[in-house]
Amino acid sequence: MAYMLVDFVDAWRAVQKEKGALKKADEEESHPASVLVAYAGNLYAIEEDFDVGRPQENYYAIGAGSQFAFGSLHSTKGLIKDPKQRITMALDAASAYNASVRGPYTIVSCIHDMEAYERARKR
Repeated sequence: MAYMLVDFVDAWRAVQKEKGALKKADEEESHPASVLVAYAGNLYAIEEDFDVGRPQENYYAIGAGSQFAFGSLHSTKGLIKDPKQRITMALDAASAYNASVRGPYTIVSCIHDMEAYERARKR
């Protein structure tokens, strides 16, 4: 988790600043949206104020339709093994019941360096 708290958040903050998305009010920096990051087999939620959280379950949902997505993810836990299918079902549930959620969706999965991945998992 140290990598996420220090290195990743610093890099994320720099990207937000470079793109002009970093906001500052009362000496507090923030960015416009929460993001989910999977790293070394763990899921992290990075909030607008750069706080990093690690959910109890290995799934999480953010945004306007998060309650519906959580319900879908919970109901498919242990039943559906394919993560992309579970994510798609959660997004479909969110868009069916919240007018603010609409596709198209992009689901990205990438493991570029398996050795780095394995080293990070051992930390």
